[in-house]
Amino acid sequence: MRISGPPGLINHWLAPRLLKLQDQFPDLRIALIGEAREASLSRREADLALRLFRPREDALVARKLTKVSYGLYGSKEYLSGRLPKDLDFLGHDESEDHLPQHKWLRAIAGDREFTLRANDLGALLGAVRAGLGLAVLPQTAGPSRQGAAASADVDSRSVA
Repeated sequence: MRISGPPGLINHWLAPRLLKLQDQFPDLRIALIGEAREASLSRREADLALRLFRPREDALVARKLTKVSYGLYGSKEYLSGRLPKDLDFLGHDESEDHLPQHKWLRAIAGDREFTLRANDLGALLGAVRAGLGLAVLPQTAGPSRQGAAASADVDSRSVA
């Protein structure tokens, strides 16, 4: 079974949950395809697709698996003593600007340009750890355990 999804979702949400499935179905073979682009199920690019939005293909059946909560994160060193007007923001690439978490970041950043954009959650997390600025990251990725701290000035948001 080929399962496609955003790399961060595949790495931090799905992969840790596969042991139970493997125990139940020991003959099942799984290929995880972590990619930023949307795989087409109708063209058989994957058997199952995990997405952070409703599918655009009419013939697909969709089911909500979980709710993802997001927070605004920056390294402790970056956040220390920095004034709100001096904050830099890091975002996903423009292809994901329609997603609720990116609209939320845009609302926080206002008319400031993003200092950095990346097409991968791991790249954003690395940039946050390096002290490049603030990024909206899923709380399931455990950024606070990986060198990033939640910004106290902004509440987290849940995205269905």
